[in-house]
Amino acid sequence: MLTLQDCIAFCGLTEDQLEAIARHQHLADVVAAEWAENMLATEGGREVIETILCDEIACARAQGDVRRARRYETGLGAFRARRAR
Repeated sequence: MLTLQDCIAFCGLTEDQLEAIARHQHLADVVAAEWAENMLATEGGREVIETILCDEIACARAQGDVRRARRYETGLGAFRARRAR
């Protein structure tokens, strides 16, 4: 049986990145991991995920959830850094 941690490792994203995607897409974390894995394999998928992360940062800020916004900002930075390699 796969755990959530297995799914996170499989899709190559961090837990915070995956949480942001799950919130944005209204999916359970495990389903969001599968969705993200498939999206990353498509042309333009990285841009879609980057947009989702930006949207969720803005949403967290609008809701006054500074802690969540910072976690997502860190996740966005890591996502962009990985992309630059």
